[in-house]
Amino acid sequence: MSTKVQAVQEMEQAAFAGNWDKFRSFLSDDIYFRCGNTAEVRGPQGLVDWMITMLTKRLALNDLQVRSAWETEDAVIMEFDMKGLRMRDNKNVAFPCLDIYRFGGGKIRDWRAYAIEPTHVQ
Repeated sequence: MSTKVQAVQEMEQAAFAGNWDKFRSFLSDDIYFRCGNTAEVRGPQGLVDWMITMLTKRLALNDLQVRSAWETEDAVIMEFDMKGLRMRDNKNVAFPCLDIYRFGGGKIRDWRAYAIEPTHVQ
């Protein structure tokens, strides 16, 4: 991983490809994840389970475009334009999203996702 931004992009590519072992390799053992104001998820397997449920039962993402990315010593902030199929009503949706990834020990230890289409996580 040459930069934290590249690490985040590789992690997300692994998730969308269903390569859960590679996805898990970017996460610390005590990863904390929260999407909007939903319940928190802890641990790599908990996050894998959440992602699988989201991608197969809530929102099938089919396009993720990075608008901007900022990297600091221990964090990455990424702004996205996202598109996908919302499963509950079979509707195509497009929305902006802002994610914050905090690193520790070379891995992501805290991930906050602020999707401006919250209905996919309910």
